[in-house]
Amino acid sequence: MPYFYDKRINDLSEAGITRRDAVLISLDNSEEADKFIKSTLDISIKYMKKNNPFRLALEAFTDNAERNEAERKMVKGNPDFAKKATVAEEFDNLLVTKFYKMLSYGLLVRANESELENMAASNEDDKEKKEALTRAFKLAEDRLKALSVELEEKIHYKVVPIKKLVAIQLECGLLMADYLKNN
Repeated sequence: MPYFYDKRINDLSEAGITRRDAVLISLDNSEEADKFIKSTLDISIKYMKKNNPFRLALEAFTDNAERNEAERKMVKGNPDFAKKATVAEEFDNLLVTKFYKMLSYGLLVRANESELENMAASNEDDKEKKEALTRAFKLAEDRLKALSVELEEKIHYKVVPIKKLVAIQLECGLLMADYLKNN
């Protein structure tokens, strides 16, 4: 369930792109974002605590090369992906996936920012560490802001109220529990 609603989410009319092209563009965007995340993380990771929750989340979310390659192979070989995408499929592949990558950029900002905060709180004076964390923080923040501006321009959204999100998720959980109980 997305955090926002845009009318394209439900638009099943034909888009001007094939399903294959939409998925391949999405994979390219994801891989480019992951390369940025990894290269930025490389600047400062040696100064981060191993249990930094933002670092741990990033490491879990950015190791998708094998899965992406398998998906690429499947999409290229499956004739169903030669069909035109729906507007909803195009929207999901070209914009919604970028929104979720933006969340990873936020994690990257926080991974560095939290270490800088810890340094300040403990009066740690390590110039090299501070420079690396600050550099990585600024790179991540700039990328986050740029993608934020891009998506603000391209997504015509309404925020889904948290109460509705929780209600839908709870209903899904109850339906799944009922299904598992009866099957």
